Amino acid sequence: MQGSALKDLTTPGLAQLGLLFEVIADIRRLDRPGTNDAAFRSGVRSAIAERLPPLAGLDWPPCRLAPGSTPADAAGMIAAVMLRNAGPATALLARLARAPVAVEVTRAAHRKLSDGEAALFGARPGTRAYEREGAMTAGALTVATTRLIVIPERLPGEARAAILAGEPAGAALGPYGMHRVDRKVSLSRPAALVDASAVLSLGDQMVGSAEEHVSRQFCEHVAAVD
Repeated sequence: MQGSALKDLTTPGLAQLGLLFEVIADIRRLDRPGTNDAAFRSGVRSAIAERLPPLAGLDWPPCRLAPGSTPADAAGMIAAVMLRNAGPATALLARLARAPVAVEVTRAAHRKLSDGEAALFGARPGTRAYEREGAMTAGALTVATTRLIVIPERLPGEARAAILAGEPAGAALGPYGMHRVDRKVSLSRPAALVDASAVLSLGDQMVGSAEEHVSRQFCEHVAAVD
């Protein structure tokens, strides 16, 4: 009886909570005088990677809508899954569109990182970056307008070539384990618009950032197909 009761108490939720407390304790130990920012960030990422399992996939929060849902409902669901999921946004939006997505580049340039960007990515001031803006589409459907900044010297060669050729960053970097950190999402339900941004990371190294400004047209499409 006692063994059964203890087994019932050891639920996945409680186990996850215990791991979370361990991560918090690790982070507190790292936060001591004399630890520079780069070392602290690296230690935090290592603590999370070692103790916590990967974030759930696209099924949590559920990326399905009830019959009769509105574009505003779709915008809320899209915002939730973009905030919750650390994988490439390209794959997430393609799944919601139920079609492959592509990026049409509208502006691209090589430039130096700003001081703020260099600090964000842990890069040297003046590091060369590649920036582009574009429209993500699924056939005739405009999914989102996008903005991408990457540090070419930190990218695998094939991924760098693919991004410079216009391929979505998620498709190019996904096979190398790219994940989105420092995710931020802004939702306007009345307008059915979603603005999302994240820092892109390969392992412990930040390689750039991405923004997706999801269109009302896409929210209408998601509400209709669900």
